Amino acid sequence: MIRSYSLTGAAVASPEAYDIGVRHIEGGQVSTAIRHALAPGDVVELQSPKGGFVLPLRNEFPVVLIAGGIGITPFLSYLETLEGTADEPRVTLHYGCRDDQSRPFQHRLEALRQRLPNLTLVTHLSQPRSGDRFDRQGRFTVSDIDPELLHKRARFYMCTSDAMMDEVSAGLQARGVPAFEIFGERFRSPAPPALDGLVPRRIHFARSGRTLTWSPQAPLTSILAVAESAGLYAPERLPCRAMRKLRCADEERRGPTSCRLRGSG
Repeated sequence: MIRSYSLTGAAVASPEAYDIGVRHIEGGQVSTAIRHALAPGDVVELQSPKGGFVLPLRNEFPVVLIAGGIGITPFLSYLETLEGTADEPRVTLHYGCRDDQSRPFQHRLEALRQRLPNLTLVTHLSQPRSGDRFDRQGRFTVSDIDPELLHKRARFYMCTSDAMMDEVSAGLQARGVPAFEIFGERFRSPAPPALDGLVPRRIHFARSGRTLTWSPQAPLTSILAVAESAGLYAPERLPCRAMRKLRCADEERRGPTSCRLRGSG
């Protein structure tokens, strides 16, 4: 099973560990396993980061971040990396959630607001409950953006629902923001492969002289994985395995939406 999660720790040259943000979904296979089954010393395989969501540490233009719910995770690493110096961009974060209970990392964001003088945090709650703290009530819309930021040609980065991203992108372009200054990150797990029409195949490995049977099944297993499980190859010796094996360190686990992984070598 493959899932995509965001790195949430500060970007450093030689990290000792990696933080990821995981939203637990009731009945979800992977998020439930991470929260309830992953134990200290367990080994997981991670692919290298993907996507083109690169946020600037030095920029003459302001930066506007627009996040919804768990969509805050791609921005946490960026904010943790900033130092609050004068040569860093002015950053405005619009963060929309339903209520306080559905707003992850709120204490961490408040600490970042206190640490970074160039960060403005605007919290939008669409259905606040009594006692909830927020800056604006209702869903975030393009009209919530300070006109001064548009005048200064701010760059816009979004991670929220597909519908809101399309709505905000269209609204920004209607107000004169070029499409190439609007960036979005969509959270999607890889679609399961279609198994219709696939039949078992016998695979012969010339070097070892062994023949194995590959069968289509869910979740689909690659020929490489079949060879590894049969002991034909050591994964760490295969150049096509562009993955790092990491061990979960329980002493670094920080709540249900955060997990730290330590390299095993």
